[in-house]
Amino acid sequence: EQGRFWEYQKRIFERGTSAAAMRSTAQELGLDVEAWQQCLSSMRAVSAVKNDIEDGVAVGVNSTPTFLVGEKVQRGALPYDRMLRLIHKELAAANEAAKGS
Repeated sequence: EQGRFWEYQKRIFERGTSAAAMRSTAQELGLDVEAWQQCLSSMRAVSAVKNDIEDGVAVGVNSTPTFLVGEKVQRGALPYDRMLRLIHKELAAANEAAKGS
């Protein structure tokens, strides 16, 4: 909610998820700690996370990492060049389909 999710997420994975570690991470990042505490206590993000999980399960996600490239499900980590090829292939297919419409 304060625009620092990815930075925060990275640090808590490095430090752990104890209440003290999470709070000190929020402080170190310069977050409004009271607003952060309210967000955490309210659990208002829970429904969004549950919806994301349900959406993933609906399209066949059952492990991490899993990527959706176009309509294809790709499980597991891929080398950068292979992922890039898959993306370019899907983009080319989408462009061809758009030309035919």
